Parts: sequence; structure tokens; C-alpha cells
Amino acid sequence: MRDVVLADTIYMMFTTRAFATGIPTVLAGTPVVSAYENDSATQITAGITLGVSHDSVVGMNLLTIVATGANGYEADKDYNLVITTGTVGGVSVVGEVVGQFSIQRAPVNWANVADPTTALDLSGTDIQLVDTVTTYTGNTPQTADHTAGIADVPTVAEFNARTLVAASYFDPAADTVATVTTLTNLPAITANWLTAAGIAASAMDNKGNWNIGKTGYALTTADWNVGKTGYSLTATTGLGAQTANITGNLSGSVGSVTGSVGSNLELGPAEVNAECDTAISDAALATATNLATVDTNVDNLNLGIIYGVTEAGTLSTTVATTDLAGYADDELIGGVIVFTGGDANGQRSAIEDYASTNGTVTYAAITTLPAAGDPFKIV
Repeated sequence: MRDVVLADTIYMMFTTRAFATGIPTVLAGTPVVSAYENDSATQITAGITLGVSHDSVVGMNLLTIVATGANGYEADKDYNLVITTGTVGGVSVVGEVVGQFSIQRAPVNWANVADPTTALDLSGTDIQLVDTVTTYTGNTPQTADHTAGIADVPTVAEFNARTLVAASYFDPAADTVATVTTLTNLPAITANWLTAAGIAASAMDNKGNWNIGKTGYALTTADWNVGKTGYSLTATTGLGAQTANITGNLSGSVGSVTGSVGSNLELGPAEVNAECDTAISDAALATATNLATVDTNVDNLNLGIIYGVTEAGTLSTTVATTDLAGYADDELIGGVIVFTGGDANGQRSAIEDYASTNGTVTYAAITTLPAAGDPFKIV
């Protein structure tokens, strides 16, 4: 019996013959081959592909079995392949055993491994480890335990504890590294690099956002980012008078500003009101005479214009019920209705009829019908 490894793909051939003549004959009748595991009565069909008359050779059949766990196969089991549906020459062949295999039932015979350079998959193999090694010194065999050469190999416990066996650089008793007395290839460290003198205010020049998140510091050097790009002044406490150009944005309260100012200069409400009052006063826009003139001009513009809104009733692309009242039948014929909002916004059409009942306006067809509440004017 052939023994394979779980998840192998197996290929087997078998021949079907006519009972009367023994001549190879086609396996017919929608044939099925199933696998039986050990003495189980459960058929396994998953992963089995039957190729009838393989390569067009009559009676020669090819089985392809994908023996994976997902298809129901297990290690350390035997499998018989049986025809469970099919006929040969019109006669049923159900029950014919056509193949056998096992999965990982035969242990590896290491005495028969002929080629030591061949890679073998031992992932499913138990390997017995021994602590006695036979070696040769000259022609004399040595069978004693060889422990002296591996005495310093760390144990599992030592690895888990992140310790090592005794060595010149490690003290296992104290679980510490021995004192380091000499360091080489290190860069020189500048004197006073972490002292009050080493971090004087002038030492922070050209260091970018040196006081982000700090309070109580004042930036006194005006050219702190001369020649630098990508830096911003983010501290807002202790910022004294600045005489250099500021090209970024400032937020918060600002004293007096001398010189030209770009965008994003924020004024308070009092400053904005004062500027508006001055502008209105200078233009003399609010005089009674000017306001009366504006009112008269607006009234003149509205002369002859009728305003209204559509109402629920008849609303279509040619007829609209409106809130108009006080106009006689046909009085608005010849005018133009212009929708100024809602669904029909922007559309205009010539009025063809007007009925005072329900203020019904009939007009030439427009594209989109109005909805109730759409405003309009008639000119």
C-alpha cells in the first residue's frame, strides 16, 4: 500500500474491462469513486477527481486525490478507493475496489535514505534526541558523553530569564553586565553641553520651535530664523516688541502695528465698528434726503410688476393655481410670468389666459412644473 503525507496530491490509474470479453471498456453511468477511511462506512468524495478514459484511452481511468484535512483526510489512517456509482458494458460495477493508500502510517527507515544531499520534509516526524554522541579521533571511536564542549550553552530557563551562563562580560550570580571600562569609536561630547551655561538664551538661536509648550521664556533675538524655512513662531507668552518683518500669522491680542500688513490681521469688534462709522460718515450715505431718494427709486422699479406665489390646486407645465386676487378674467393675458424660486426657478413664459377663480394662470409650456409655494412675478 502506498503511504503518503497529509496534504499530498495522489495520482492513481485503474482499468475497467467488459465482464464477457475482458477488453478495456468505458466506465459509464455517471461514475463516482469514493474513499473509505479504515473501517468507516462514511464515503469521502471531497478532493477526488475521476478522469474517465484518460488521454482518450478507452478503459484507462485516472484518479486525482487531494488528501488534505479540509477534504476529510487524516494522518495515521488507511483509505480504500471504491466505485460507488457506475457501469461497465451496461453492468453495475458498484463496490469494485480500485485503489488504496495510507497517510503517514509507515515510519521513515533511515537506513534506506540513500542520498544525504536530498532535502526531506520532517515536519511530521518525531526525532528521538540522545545525549551520547559517537565521534572519531583518528581511527579510535569515542562513545562517552560529550558535555565539556557544550557546558556554556544557555538553558531554556536562562534564555527566558534573559540571562547567560558565566562569561567574561556577564555575572550570572548578580544577573548584571560587568563594568565597562573602555569605550571606543564614540563621538566627542562638547563641554558644558547639559549645563546652565551650555543652554544659555543665545544658545537657542536658530533652533526652530525651541519653546513649544514652555512658558516664562522671551524670544529676544530678532533674527532667530534668518535664512531658515519651514519654521514658525509658536510661543505666545513673553513675546516682546518685534522690529523685523513677520511673514506668518499672529493670533491673540496685538498691540500697535507699524508698517504694511498682509492678510489675516484680526480686528476686534470695537475697531470694526469705528471703521464702519467713519466710512459711512465720509460717504454721507445715511442722510434723510439720500434715503428718501433710494426709497422713491425702488418704488418706481416695482411699478407694473405683480408678485405672487403658487398654491395647491392645479400645478403643471402650462397651468398654475396662485394667490393672485383683484384681477379680472383675461386681464393678465399678454404678460410674462417669471418664476423666481422653487422647482420652476428661472423659467419664464407668456400668459395665454387668466381666470380670477383661484387666480389660475395659463401660460405657454415650460420645462419643469412649479410646486406649491414657488414665488413668481408677472411683468
